[in-house]
Amino acid sequence: NSFLVVNCLRLLTARQLQKQPGATFLLTLGRNSKMLKGADYSVMEQEDSASRHGEMTSWDINDIKLPQHVNQTDWFQEWPDSYVKHIYRSEDKNAQRHHSSWAMRNTNNHNSRILKKSCLGVVVCGNNCSTLDGKKIYLRPAICDKARQKQQRKCCPNCNGPLRLLSCRGHGGYPVTNFWRHEGQFIFFQSKGAHDHPRPETKLEAESRRSIQKAKTAFSPSSLRQNRIQEIEGQCRHRSLCLRFFPARMLTCHLLISGDI
Repeated sequence: NSFLVVNCLRLLTARQLQKQPGATFLLTLGRNSKMLKGADYSVMEQEDSASRHGEMTSWDINDIKLPQHVNQTDWFQEWPDSYVKHIYRSEDKNAQRHHSSWAMRNTNNHNSRILKKSCLGVVVCGNNCSTLDGKKIYLRPAICDKARQKQQRKCCPNCNGPLRLLSCRGHGGYPVTNFWRHEGQFIFFQSKGAHDHPRPETKLEAESRRSIQKAKTAFSPSSLRQNRIQEIEGQCRHRSLCLRFFPARMLTCHLLISGDI
Protein backbone atom coordinates (compact mmCIF):
# COMPACT_ATOMS: atom_id res chain seq x y z
CA ASN A 1 0.00 0.00 0.00
CA SER A 2 2.81 2.43 0.84
CA PHE A 3 4.55 1.70 -2.47
CA LEU A 4 1.29 2.48 -4.27
CA VAL A 5 0.94 5.81 -2.43
CA VAL A 6 4.49 6.84 -3.36
CA ASN A 7 3.97 6.06 -7.03
CA CYS A 8 0.65 7.95 -7.10
CA LEU A 9 2.27 11.03 -5.53
CA ARG A 10 5.09 11.00 -8.06
CA LEU A 11 2.63 10.69 -10.93
CA LEU A 12 0.54 13.55 -9.50
CA THR A 13 3.63 15.78 -9.25
CA ALA A 14 4.54 15.13 -12.90
CA ARG A 15 1.04 16.06 -14.05
CA GLN A 16 0.95 19.22 -11.93
CA LEU A 17 4.24 20.29 -13.51
CA GLN A 18 2.42 20.53 -16.83
CA LYS A 19 -0.70 22.31 -15.48
CA GLN A 20 0.55 24.64 -12.70
CA PRO A 21 3.42 26.96 -13.64
CA GLY A 22 5.12 29.36 -11.27
CA ALA A 23 4.64 29.81 -7.54
CA THR A 24 1.50 27.68 -7.35
CA PHE A 25 3.43 24.70 -8.68
CA LEU A 26 6.34 25.27 -6.28
CA LEU A 27 3.95 25.32 -3.32
CA THR A 28 2.29 22.11 -4.49
CA LEU A 29 5.69 20.55 -5.15
CA GLY A 30 6.81 21.37 -1.59
CA ARG A 31 3.74 19.74 -0.11
CA ASN A 32 4.12 16.67 -2.29
CA SER A 33 7.82 16.42 -1.38
CA LYS A 34 6.93 16.27 2.31
CA MET A 35 4.32 13.61 1.58
CA LEU A 36 6.85 11.65 -0.47
CA LYS A 37 9.42 11.79 2.34
CA GLY A 38 6.80 10.65 4.85
CA ALA A 39 5.68 7.82 2.59
CA ASP A 40 9.28 6.74 1.93
CA TYR A 41 9.97 6.72 5.69
CA SER A 42 6.84 4.65 6.27
CA VAL A 43 7.95 2.15 3.62
CA MET A 44 11.42 1.88 5.19
CA GLU A 45 9.90 1.43 8.65
CA GLN A 46 7.60 -1.33 7.39
CA GLU A 47 10.49 -3.07 5.63
CA ASP A 48 12.61 -2.88 8.80
CA SER A 49 9.74 -4.20 10.93
CA ALA A 50 9.11 -7.03 8.47
CA SER A 51 12.82 -7.87 8.52
CA ARG A 52 12.89 -8.01 12.34
CA HIS A 53 9.71 -10.10 12.40
CA GLY A 54 11.20 -12.46 9.84
CA GLU A 55 14.32 -12.83 11.95
CA MET A 56 12.22 -13.62 15.04
CA THR A 57 10.22 -16.35 13.27
CA SER A 58 12.59 -17.79 10.67
CA TRP A 59 15.11 -19.24 13.13
CA ASP A 60 15.45 -22.96 13.82
CA ILE A 61 16.59 -24.48 17.10
CA ASN A 62 19.54 -26.15 15.29
CA ASP A 63 20.89 -22.90 13.80
CA ILE A 64 24.48 -22.02 14.67
CA LYS A 65 23.40 -18.52 15.70
CA LEU A 66 20.03 -17.56 17.13
CA PRO A 67 18.53 -14.03 17.28
CA GLN A 68 19.94 -11.91 20.10
CA HIS A 69 18.32 -8.53 19.35
CA VAL A 70 14.91 -9.52 20.69
CA ASN A 71 12.67 -6.55 21.49
CA GLN A 72 9.78 -8.54 22.94
CA THR A 73 9.75 -11.97 24.57
CA ASP A 74 6.78 -14.35 24.86
CA TRP A 75 4.54 -15.19 27.80
CA PHE A 76 5.19 -18.74 28.98
CA GLN A 77 2.98 -21.36 27.34
CA GLU A 78 1.96 -24.29 29.58
CA TRP A 79 0.34 -26.31 26.76
CA PRO A 80 2.43 -25.67 23.62
CA ASP A 81 0.92 -27.47 20.64
CA SER A 82 1.56 -27.75 16.90
CA TYR A 83 4.68 -26.41 15.19
CA VAL A 84 5.37 -23.35 17.35
CA LYS A 85 8.38 -21.31 18.46
CA HIS A 86 8.76 -19.13 21.54
CA ILE A 87 11.49 -16.91 22.95
CA TYR A 88 11.44 -16.58 26.74
CA ARG A 89 13.47 -14.44 29.11
CA SER A 90 16.33 -16.31 30.79
CA GLU A 91 14.83 -15.28 34.16
CA ASP A 92 11.55 -17.10 33.45
CA LYS A 93 11.35 -19.83 36.13
CA ASN A 94 9.08 -22.12 34.08
CA ALA A 95 11.38 -21.85 31.08
CA GLN A 96 14.41 -22.54 33.26
CA ARG A 97 12.76 -25.77 34.44
CA HIS A 98 11.68 -26.64 30.86
CA HIS A 99 8.18 -27.01 32.26
CA SER A 100 5.28 -28.43 30.25
CA SER A 101 1.89 -29.72 31.34
CA TRP A 102 2.17 -32.40 28.66
CA ALA A 103 3.86 -35.57 29.94
CA MET A 104 7.34 -35.09 28.45
CA ARG A 105 10.52 -37.04 29.13
CA ASN A 106 14.14 -36.30 28.23
CA THR A 107 15.45 -38.12 25.15
CA ASN A 108 18.93 -38.43 23.72
CA ASN A 109 20.10 -35.65 21.42
CA HIS A 110 23.30 -35.38 19.39
CA ASN A 111 23.65 -31.68 20.26
CA SER A 112 24.56 -31.17 23.92
CA ARG A 113 23.45 -27.52 23.76
CA ILE A 114 19.86 -28.51 22.94
CA LEU A 115 17.55 -30.32 25.37
CA LYS A 116 15.16 -32.68 23.58
CA LYS A 117 11.93 -33.94 25.15
CA SER A 118 9.34 -36.36 23.74
CA CYS A 119 5.66 -36.72 24.65
CA LEU A 120 4.53 -39.91 26.43
CA GLY A 121 0.82 -39.48 25.65
CA VAL A 122 -1.89 -40.10 28.23
CA VAL A 123 -3.21 -43.05 30.30
CA VAL A 124 -6.95 -43.61 29.83
CA CYS A 125 -9.60 -45.93 31.25
CA GLY A 126 -10.16 -49.06 29.16
CA ASN A 127 -13.89 -48.84 29.92
CA ASN A 128 -14.01 -45.19 28.83
CA CYS A 129 -15.80 -44.34 32.08
CA SER A 130 -16.73 -40.87 33.32
CA THR A 131 -16.75 -39.31 36.77
CA LEU A 132 -19.92 -38.02 38.44
CA ASP A 133 -19.33 -34.56 36.96
CA GLY A 134 -18.94 -36.01 33.45
CA LYS A 135 -15.15 -35.86 33.17
CA LYS A 136 -13.07 -38.59 31.52
CA ILE A 137 -10.08 -40.26 33.15
CA TYR A 138 -6.87 -38.85 31.64
CA LEU A 139 -3.99 -39.86 33.91
CA ARG A 140 -0.43 -38.62 33.62
CA PRO A 141 1.94 -41.36 32.37
CA ALA A 142 4.89 -42.23 34.60
CA ILE A 143 8.25 -41.07 33.24
CA CYS A 144 10.19 -44.29 33.95
CA ASP A 145 9.51 -47.23 31.60
CA LYS A 146 9.11 -49.78 34.42
CA ALA A 147 6.88 -47.45 36.44
CA ARG A 148 4.76 -46.83 33.35
CA GLN A 149 4.32 -50.58 32.78
CA LYS A 150 3.37 -51.03 36.43
CA GLN A 151 0.94 -48.12 36.13
CA GLN A 152 -0.93 -49.86 33.31
CA ARG A 153 -1.43 -52.94 35.49
CA LYS A 154 -3.32 -50.87 38.05
CA CYS A 155 -7.08 -50.26 38.04
CA CYS A 156 -8.92 -47.13 37.01
CA PRO A 157 -9.33 -44.87 40.08
CA ASN A 158 -12.92 -44.20 39.08
CA CYS A 159 -14.42 -47.57 38.01
CA ASN A 160 -11.65 -50.10 38.88
CA GLY A 161 -11.50 -51.04 35.19
CA PRO A 162 -8.26 -51.64 33.25
CA LEU A 163 -5.97 -48.78 32.25
CA ARG A 164 -4.23 -48.40 28.90
CA LEU A 165 -1.61 -46.07 27.50
CA LEU A 166 -2.62 -43.85 24.59
CA SER A 167 0.74 -43.04 22.98
CA CYS A 168 1.49 -39.77 21.21
CA ARG A 169 1.95 -40.10 17.44
CA GLY A 170 1.55 -36.47 16.40
CA HIS A 171 4.88 -35.98 14.62
CA GLY A 172 4.64 -38.12 11.51
CA GLY A 173 3.79 -41.23 13.51
CA TYR A 174 6.33 -40.40 16.21
CA PRO A 175 5.87 -38.53 19.52
CA VAL A 176 5.65 -34.75 19.52
CA THR A 177 9.09 -33.34 20.32
CA ASN A 178 10.01 -30.19 22.26
CA PHE A 179 13.43 -28.53 22.04
CA TRP A 180 14.97 -26.12 24.57
CA ARG A 181 18.11 -24.04 24.13
CA HIS A 182 19.68 -21.42 26.41
CA GLU A 183 21.44 -18.62 24.50
CA GLY A 184 22.59 -15.44 26.24
CA GLN A 185 19.67 -13.59 27.80
CA PHE A 186 17.03 -15.80 26.22
CA ILE A 187 15.66 -19.35 26.27
CA PHE A 188 14.50 -20.59 22.88
CA PHE A 189 11.72 -23.15 22.57
CA GLN A 190 10.55 -25.05 19.49
CA SER A 191 7.86 -27.71 19.19
CA LYS A 192 7.54 -30.15 16.30
CA GLY A 193 4.27 -32.04 15.84
CA ALA A 194 0.67 -31.69 17.01
CA HIS A 195 -0.61 -33.78 19.94
CA ASP A 196 -3.18 -36.33 18.76
CA HIS A 197 -4.52 -37.24 22.22
CA PRO A 198 -6.32 -35.55 25.13
CA ARG A 199 -4.46 -33.48 27.67
CA PRO A 200 -3.38 -35.47 30.76
CA GLU A 201 -3.99 -34.22 34.26
CA THR A 202 -1.36 -31.76 35.45
CA LYS A 203 1.17 -32.66 38.13
CA LEU A 204 -0.77 -30.66 40.73
CA GLU A 205 -4.03 -32.38 39.75
CA ALA A 206 -2.35 -35.80 39.99
CA GLU A 207 -0.93 -35.04 43.46
CA SER A 208 -4.33 -33.76 44.64
CA ARG A 209 -6.09 -36.88 43.35
CA ARG A 210 -3.62 -39.21 45.10
CA SER A 211 -3.98 -37.30 48.38
CA ILE A 212 -7.78 -37.60 48.25
CA GLN A 213 -7.54 -41.34 47.50
CA LYS A 214 -5.19 -41.90 50.45
CA ALA A 215 -7.53 -40.02 52.78
CA LYS A 216 -10.54 -42.05 51.62
CA THR A 217 -8.63 -45.31 52.05
CA ALA A 218 -7.41 -44.37 55.53
CA PHE A 219 -10.92 -43.63 56.84
CA SER A 220 -12.83 -46.38 55.04
CA PRO A 221 -14.67 -48.96 57.28
CA SER A 222 -12.53 -51.82 56.02
CA SER A 223 -9.35 -49.89 56.80
CA LEU A 224 -10.52 -48.98 60.31
CA ARG A 225 -11.51 -52.61 60.96
CA GLN A 226 -8.11 -53.81 59.76
CA ASN A 227 -6.35 -51.33 62.05
CA ARG A 228 -8.43 -52.58 65.03
CA ILE A 229 -7.56 -56.20 64.23
CA GLN A 230 -3.86 -55.34 64.09
CA GLU A 231 -4.15 -53.53 67.44
CA ILE A 232 -5.83 -56.56 69.11
CA GLU A 233 -3.23 -58.92 67.64
CA GLY A 234 -0.49 -56.70 69.06
CA GLN A 235 -2.06 -56.82 72.52
CA CYS A 236 -2.38 -60.61 72.35
CA ARG A 237 1.28 -60.98 71.42
CA HIS A 238 2.21 -58.70 74.31
CA ARG A 239 0.21 -60.80 76.82
CA SER A 240 1.60 -64.10 75.53
CA LEU A 241 5.12 -62.78 76.05
CA CYS A 242 4.20 -61.69 79.57
CA LEU A 243 2.90 -65.18 80.41
CA ARG A 244 6.20 -66.67 79.33
CA PHE A 245 8.38 -64.43 81.48
CA PHE A 246 6.18 -63.45 84.47
CA PRO A 247 4.28 -65.57 87.04
CA ALA A 248 0.51 -65.58 86.54
CA ARG A 249 -0.16 -63.76 89.86
CA MET A 250 2.25 -60.92 88.99
CA LEU A 251 0.78 -60.59 85.48
CA THR A 252 -2.79 -60.38 86.88
CA CYS A 253 -1.77 -57.62 89.27
CA HIS A 254 -0.06 -55.74 86.44
CA LEU A 255 -3.11 -55.96 84.17
CA LEU A 256 -5.44 -54.82 86.99
CA ILE A 257 -3.26 -51.80 87.69
CA SER A 258 -2.95 -50.85 84.01
CA GLY A 259 -6.71 -51.28 83.45
CA ASP A 260 -6.34 -53.89 80.69
CA ILE A 261 -8.69 -56.29 82.55
